Amino acid sequence: MVNNKFAIYNVDTNRKASAKQIYAVARHFAKLQSKTEAEAFRLTKVFGAIMMKFNAEHCETPITHGDIAKFFELEKVPAKFVEQITVQAPKTSTKSKASAKTQPKVEKEKVSQPKASTQSVEDFKARLNKVEKNIEAHNKRLASMDAKLDILMAFLETNPDA
Repeated sequence: MVNNKFAIYNVDTNRKASAKQIYAVARHFAKLQSKTEAEAFRLTKVFGAIMMKFNAEHCETPITHGDIAKFFELEKVPAKFVEQITVQAPKTSTKSKASAKTQPKVEKEKVSQPKASTQSVEDFKARLNKVEKNIEAHNKRLASMDAKLDILMAFLETNPDA
């Protein structure tokens, strides 16, 4: 008799795994990977997200009941899941000068601008001109890309064996 958690259910091993099963495996992987219960709790969420993303990206071959059973038997987390984890330091309430220097600075353009209805006419015209220039630059890049694709398609149609 096979020693796994799903053998008693006699479920087809090719059947797609449910989200609960995937998160159960994520909890198992988190316990294997972590040293403390708090870290295991955080890693459960991380591994769950990684496995759900993996399942969505591989929709032709999703994680199955058989895969879940094999994952529970593992004593080490597969490398394809471990390498997707980005280690982040726990958040602290006080900031040191060193940590403030390492944080990325926010660009001024990303700061939300006032609504058009609250701007002066001159400011609104300047903002509109900037948008129009960006649209023109985008249209030029798009026209260039279209021309390159037309050249490529013409070449492929005349010389398909190349």
